[in-house]
This record gives sequence, structure tokens and C-alpha cells, in this order.
Amino acid sequence: MQAPNLQNHIMLNEGGRKLHFFFSYLLASYYGTGYKKWNLPLIAVINSRNNDAQWRIFAEHVEVYDDIFYSYLRGEESSFEIEKEMGLLSENFHSEFSSFLNTGSKNSERLMEVVSGVQNLAFFSGLLRVIDRGAQRYFDRYPVASFSHQETIEVISISERELFLAQEERALLIVALEAKQRGITTADDELLVKPLLEIHERFSSLITGYFSEPSRTMGYYHAFINSHIQDPESALKILDEKNAESAERRRKFLQACSAEQKLAAALASHIVYLKDLYKHYINRIIVRLEKEFFVPLADECQRNIEDLLSLTYDELIKAHETGVTPSDEILGARREHCILIGGMEKVILLTAEEAADFEQQWLLPKEEERKIFKGRCACKGQVRGRARIVLGVEDFNKVEDGDIIVVRNTSPDYVPILKSVSAIIAEDGGITAHVAVISREMKIPTVVGILHAPLLFKDGDMVEVDADRGIITISE
Repeated sequence: MQAPNLQNHIMLNEGGRKLHFFFSYLLASYYGTGYKKWNLPLIAVINSRNNDAQWRIFAEHVEVYDDIFYSYLRGEESSFEIEKEMGLLSENFHSEFSSFLNTGSKNSERLMEVVSGVQNLAFFSGLLRVIDRGAQRYFDRYPVASFSHQETIEVISISERELFLAQEERALLIVALEAKQRGITTADDELLVKPLLEIHERFSSLITGYFSEPSRTMGYYHAFINSHIQDPESALKILDEKNAESAERRRKFLQACSAEQKLAAALASHIVYLKDLYKHYINRIIVRLEKEFFVPLADECQRNIEDLLSLTYDELIKAHETGVTPSDEILGARREHCILIGGMEKVILLTAEEAADFEQQWLLPKEEERKIFKGRCACKGQVRGRARIVLGVEDFNKVEDGDIIVVRNTSPDYVPILKSVSAIIAEDGGITAHVAVISREMKIPTVVGILHAPLLFKDGDMVEVDADRGIITISE
């Protein structure tokens, strides 16, 4: 298929992250198609260089976000049905995948069922992002009296249910508390083996993602217990106080809302939780796929795992059946630069000159010398510092205290370096994007929604961040 002409479409920013080709292909494949009664009438373009993937969404009109959001706001659709369906898909995957592995056969139909299940779950990643954007547009259009835009975004980004990283911390603190009450002084005690293994089983994949990020280790959990076993009560109190403070902020906010605004705020809050739930489900699935399928298959094909994670669906099936994969040249070209286009009859894959031509025509910023950029405030503050482009873990070592990092988005593995930065400039503009949520939690001045951010700044640029107004200025 030919690449589409996007002349009559609007490009909408969706950020990006480090992402293996196979998972880029997975995410591109559900756009323009439906799953059961749900649909995403959009074109998705994933532009990937050395597995650094940028998402761009093309729509005939930006109101598509509003249309989908309002279908949930008016009760025509239910976000609780999304929650139920994601749970079923996750449960079915683990059952089907275990059954597939136990057969020990080269049954391609069973493999396709497994992969289709992952694709169906991934569909909700896109749908939740669209509803998230719709919520942002709704409150931009209908502000809540006596609440600033920043305060509104902060409150509707609070989940009514505890998110999974907080659940993990609470579970560990309860283990530490029970250990202290029983006179246990170290995480190495045999009585803690079972509860810590249960926590590891449930939560260890929280910090992983689409790029083989390592899971939490038992060593991490042991170190956490040992550092809190003397006084777990204080840390539990802080968690409870934080939840109580958030609940009180929501209560005051809802008092000022109209009936419809209350429904919109409740929907936005539920989407925050559902995005976290989706990450919990998909991360556990990816960890299993890589460990129990891709690694053994790579050995059978005499390939490294990165080669197997550079395949399309059809190529993966063929590799599973015959052990044959595309050449090093083809796979290397994909990793070097490829563009995946979803939303057509099938995913379109462009490499080499075709990818470069499409990128030049539709994806790159216009050639102009700009010093001032406008985004949206995620967390207030005014800072001046040196810019550092951070696209993944490999860039962490160049970040120094006080630097302003420029990112597509962040993820849990960024947290250690966030403690030393003075501000964040992000491409992703979602109200519940990880960078927006974590910057508010850590009180780091942050501006989000800067299209092409990693291309607009250079390492070492002196940058002024006025997050209060969402304005970034390159001062030298």
C-alpha cells in the first residue's frame, strides 16, 4: 500500500518513548480499526530512529477527541466497560499464553490468538489517550469557577483509587509493619519470603515498558523493607495524609462544579486509574512475552532478541514456524529509521528513502529560527538552566544537578534523575501523561505539549522556563 496523503488532516501531538519495533507495530495496528463496539477513526504515524519512537496522530478534525469524550460523558459509553474488558483480556492472555507454551507445538493459529489478544488490549491505550485529551479540551472550554486552569488539571488528574506504585509501597510498608510487630529485624527472615514473593509477582513489572526495561528485583524489595522496618508507621501515615489531602481537594473542587462538570471530573479521574491499570496489565504481558517466548525463539533462530523484536506479525509467525527471519540488512534498516502508519487497511511500513521522504513532508517542524515556545503548564515554577535532551536511560549520565531536561515523556525509571533536575520540557501533552503526574508529585516546574521538543533544543542551550504561563525561552 502507498503512504497516505495527509493534506486534509490535522497533526496532533502524542509524544513518544523508547520502543521496540514489534511493539510499535502492535500499537500502530489498532488505529482506524475497531475492537468489538469501540473504534478509533484516526491515522497514527510512529516515526522511529534507533527505537526512539515519536507518535503523531492525524485526524480530519480535532473535534474527534470531543466526540469520543462526550459519548462517555453523556452515558452513551461507559468507562467501567473498558475496565471490565481490559481485565478480561489480561486474564485471557495469561491463560491462552500458558496453554500455548504447554503445547510445545508450532501451532501458528494459537500464536496468532495470543498476539491478537495483546493487540486488543493495546487498543485501549489509544482509546484512553483520546478520552484524556477530550477531558483536557472540555475543561479548557468550560472552566470551573474560582479554580485556575492549573488547579483544575491537577484535581482531575487525581485518581479516586490508589495507583499501582502507591499500592506497591503500601503493601511493602504493611509487610514491614507486621514484621516489626513480630520482632523481625531484617528482610532476610524466612517468614518474609512468601509475602515479598507475592508483592514481587504482582508489582515487579510496574517500572518496565516497551523497551526491555528491567523489572524490580527481590533485592530492591529487601532493601526497601530494611530501610523502613524500624519505623513503617511514619511512611504509612504520609501515604494516608497524601490520600486524605487529595480527597479534600477533590471535594472542594466538586462543590464548585456544575452537574455536568462533576460528571466530566469523575470520568477524567477514572481515566487516570484506567491508564495506570492498562500499564499494569501490558507491562506484565510484555515481561512474560520477552522472557518466555522471544528469548527462547531467538535461541532457536540463532538470533539475538533485538532481531526478534524487530519483526512484523507475519514475520514472527514465519520465524516461529520455520526459524527463518529477514536479513540483517532489512532488520538493521528498520532499527535505523522506519515509519509505521496505522489507520489504513493494514499497517504501512516505510524505511530508508521512503521513510525520509515521508518524514520530511509530514512530520518535521517548519524551518524557522524560534527562541520562544508555548506549551501548557503541568507544574508551576520559573527556572533558568542548561537544557539536556533525554530520550532514554542511555542519556541519564549527562544530566547534572540543576539541568532542565527535554523529553518526549517520562516513565518510572526516570524518577532517580528527576530528583536532580530543576525543570522539565515535554513533548507529550496529556493531562495524565506520566511526566505531568510525576512533575506535580515532585513539584518540578514543567511545561508539556511542546511539539517536536527534542528537535527544538540542543544540549547546553541556556533556557528559561516560565511554567506558570507555559512559555519556554532560549536565552543563549
